[in-house]
Amino acid sequence: MLKKLEELFDNLTSLKAEDLIGSEDILFSSYATWFSESTMIVVTLFSSIASVGLFVYGWLAKVSGIWGTLLNGFAAICFFSGFFLSGGLLINHYSTRYFLTNHRVIVRKGVFSKKMVYVQYDKIQNVRISKSLGERMVDIGDIYIDTSGGDQTELVILDIPDPERMQRMILQGMERQKITGA
Repeated sequence: MLKKLEELFDNLTSLKAEDLIGSEDILFSSYATWFSESTMIVVTLFSSIASVGLFVYGWLAKVSGIWGTLLNGFAAICFFSGFFLSGGLLINHYSTRYFLTNHRVIVRKGVFSKKMVYVQYDKIQNVRISKSLGERMVDIGDIYIDTSGGDQTELVILDIPDPERMQRMILQGMERQKITGA
């Protein structure tokens, strides 16, 4: 089921031919890891467990009247908020995708709409990695890309697996751009 869901989102968030320029080829593509959503997954799980617990308690204790109605209503709110939170987490997770091509770094956002931000390799001045202690334990991190034109970070790639590999690929693209000019 999860594999089919990933295929669906891959089709929705992939780059199309009109998104690429000239002889541009996609070298690497990735979503963020689930690490950033882990807190929300725990909250969703507890919400679902709490709603089931409230339903069972009301049934076993034979709570009726106004208190039974309030208890069942609160349990239903917990359950459906967990359900909608889970759906939101899935869409949020798969709505941002990172691409490296032979010409640029691209961040594509949106499942139903599309927003693309990119930086060409010849404009990149600095590529930094940031990892918290928890991120270091699971080998994920954030990549910050600075350009020559601004005094703030131009592009941020969050919660990417093996950020050192992606940093090396970006640095290789920058070097290739310097040598070939293409």
